[in-house]
Amino acid sequence: MRVSKSEFGVFDGKTVHKFDLDNGKGITASVITYGGVLQSLKVPNRDGVSEEITVNYDNLADITTKSSYFGSTCGRVANRISGASFVLDGERHQLNPTNGTLTLHGGIKNWAKVVWEAKEIQGTEEVGVELSLVSPDKDEGFPGTVKITVLIKLNTNNEIIFDYTATTDKATPLNPTNHTYWNLSGNYKSTIKTQKVQLFSDLYTPINQDLVPTGEVLSVQGTRFDLREPVLFGEKINEENGIDHNFVIARQGKEVGELCEFGSLYDPESGRHMRMFTTEIGVQVYTFNFGKDTFPYTKHNAVCFETQKFPNSINTPSFPSCVLRPGQVYRQTTLHRFTVQ
Repeated sequence: MRVSKSEFGVFDGKTVHKFDLDNGKGITASVITYGGVLQSLKVPNRDGVSEEITVNYDNLADITTKSSYFGSTCGRVANRISGASFVLDGERHQLNPTNGTLTLHGGIKNWAKVVWEAKEIQGTEEVGVELSLVSPDKDEGFPGTVKITVLIKLNTNNEIIFDYTATTDKATPLNPTNHTYWNLSGNYKSTIKTQKVQLFSDLYTPINQDLVPTGEVLSVQGTRFDLREPVLFGEKINEENGIDHNFVIARQGKEVGELCEFGSLYDPESGRHMRMFTTEIGVQVYTFNFGKDTFPYTKHNAVCFETQKFPNSINTPSFPSCVLRPGQVYRQTTLHRFTVQ
């Protein structure tokens, strides 16, 4: 197990560092302090060959100018907030809009677009990075000063873990996530259409034309969003219809806050299998529907599993609350476990 630190570039007058993690079993990861980005993850196939299974750029200039949140830590509120505003405790808060009248992933200069403080985590069974950030009152329009710590760890069980802890001095919505784009084929040999997905979810939240949930919670039964049994992505998406929806995680008897398995991704050709666990209540599945022209950043060449509370919950009273108040501690853990079959 080892972790090493190097300089990756400069952004906004601050040095960006890269932390390279190695679990000694063929899995390596790289995390950079710009955006709290998981910049690389290499995992062995069934023949023991380690290859890249995430989509990203290899240099800071492209990451800061071209990235579609590849591997980013998104916040203060991930996903979309309708009207770029919300009312909390009787007070309206106006946010910086990013997509027309929407605020996406926390605003213009959100947590994915700043440099985090960081230090190494070195243990006998895990290595990683402790990222920390102070988001000031009125940051992108959000109330309260939020202090957040994100641990990104790689362990000897072939797991990568995202641990979030946060506090605030004023009531504020808080709903961070990690936005890694996964493709288990290894070095993008195929699109996700040839990979099998499974989600333990009986319900999903349909969306309107702005990709914002309507407020309904519907059964996946009889829809293309029924992913309860392993199925090729190619049977569920096509050029006209991808997936960019929130799924309600079936907690399987586990309380909210307990780690619960919510799904998996499997590439039959390489044998790579990724099981996924989280303490959260929902997962936004995004099949890279707005891909770019340049390979490997092309349409449907990766999938995101963004664990979070339901999108736009701050404006949807029927959804579980995403509000954090003084004296409370926000916690979230999401874990990806890698094996071969």
